[in-house]
Amino acid sequence: MTKKDILTLACKILGLYLLIILLFQIEGLLLSISSLFLTKGQRLEIYQSIIILVPFIIYTCLAIFLIKKSNIVANKLNLHDDKIITNINITKDELQESAYNIIGIVLIANAIIGIPKQAIRFGDRFTTVIYTGIIITLIQIVIGIYLVLGSKGLVKLITKLKDRKQ
Repeated sequence: MTKKDILTLACKILGLYLLIILLFQIEGLLLSISSLFLTKGQRLEIYQSIIILVPFIIYTCLAIFLIKKSNIVANKLNLHDDKIITNINITKDELQESAYNIIGIVLIANAIIGIPKQAIRFGDRFTTVIYTGIIITLIQIVIGIYLVLGSKGLVKLITKLKDRKQ
């Protein structure tokens, strides 16, 4: 692997990490948007929704850019050093599998921490909000388990899709 390959992979991992962070923000985004309709456009609620929506859009664009255009970012960050790094005894697929495992573990841990937090935060006042939060948390746990247990299959799928594209 060259430094460019490592930088490209790092950019993709950072993009995936940003998408995972955004997954945690979906609940707040949905609550913010729903509050706009419930409060019938009060000025304060509109500003709060914009404050939540704008960073969400910016981070989404940044994550997609890092995943899709990681080669461009790596070219800009790399000082045109195409020397092959030989003292790494790990394949690209093994590195990707490790990255997916780490992301999955972080996702599961954050989701498990979020379950009691949601129950305490909302209590019995907003039952649909609790259900939505728990569903989102369960989806995060399922995605995390898939990333941990299915990392080999995911790497193979991505490789097949990439080979099919070329």
